[in-house]
Amino acid sequence: ALPHAACFVVPNISSIDEYRSARRTAKTNWANLKKREQLAIFLPNDASPQEVL
Repeated sequence: ALPHAACFVVPNISSIDEYRSARRTAKTNWANLKKREQLAIFLPNDASPQEVL
């Protein structure tokens, strides 16, 4: 299951499929991040504009 939020940001990920296989691993742990090189911002398709902004 995905987080229940208006949006969420994940480090070291480029797709929702990659996130699903890597969630709760060191790859997606913000505390392990030394340098931001790649991240993904996921927005649910039913989010209202005021939730997204």
